[in-house]
Amino acid sequence: VSRENFFLSQPMLSEVVSGSIEPPHIVNPIRRLLPRASFHQAEIESVDADSREVVINYLGDNTHYDHIPYDHLVVAVGSSTDFSSLPGMAEHAFPFKTLGDAFSLRNHLIGVLEQAEVETHPQEKSELLTFVVAGGGYTGVEVAAEINDFMREAAKSYRNIDAKEIRVILLHSGNRILPVLPDKLAEFSHRVLERRGLEI
Repeated sequence: VSRENFFLSQPMLSEVVSGSIEPPHIVNPIRRLLPRASFHQAEIESVDADSREVVINYLGDNTHYDHIPYDHLVVAVGSSTDFSSLPGMAEHAFPFKTLGDAFSLRNHLIGVLEQAEVETHPQEKSELLTFVVAGGGYTGVEVAAEINDFMREAAKSYRNIDAKEIRVILLHSGNRILPVLPDKLAEFSHRVLERRGLEI
């Protein structure tokens, strides 16, 4: 039972922003992935542990409920982004969990280039071309790198934008990025990103 009828490979979502891979390459229909499973695109309304059944409501139809009996129940709710620990994040940041989020960020980046192309005030232009990515884990590093590569390559098509004007800043609260990696690999990644123009 799932709201979505596809599986999204989130580790590759950042490449959709830069266009280095196409969206269909990271989306797999659940029915094809699990051909022997009985799939329901629905929301779970309730779980009755005594009678061992799940009550579901099919999306888009508030009147169509179904009762699914079970022997074993696995609850795999995934995760959500918590913006509450950083004041202002929820109001100003782009979430990055879904394919729609990746498209929204990509469209924003292209829109910013269009605005910067015609902006004559240096301070305003500098602000338009400055991007901050919060978090130096895998996702933050990948998103920052893809934004950096995309913006610098796209800037070549704009007469009034110099790639040197683009700033991509990666913020991380720890003493080094990619804390799950061994020190040497994290340090190597840090040096590569800085060589490519990122500020950490």
